[in-house]
Amino acid sequence: MLDNLATRYHLLPSQVLSTADTLDFMVMDVVLAYNRYQEGKADAQRKGVAPPVPNIPLNTLEEMIKRTKR
Repeated sequence: MLDNLATRYHLLPSQVLSTADTLDFMVMDVVLAYNRYQEGKADAQRKGVAPPVPNIPLNTLEEMIKRTKR
């Protein structure tokens, strides 16, 4: 992930380490996950199969359902 940040912002990895904060790494993680999802979706469309399902942990889904039932 460090390399991805450095490449995206045209910095050296050491510069990213000295200037990036937790939010930068969290955003990059979301970007990478979304890119993987989009690539999987496009690949599935080319192959004519069902698109991939987002990988959401079961306990997270259960918590979301509980919050909506309140």
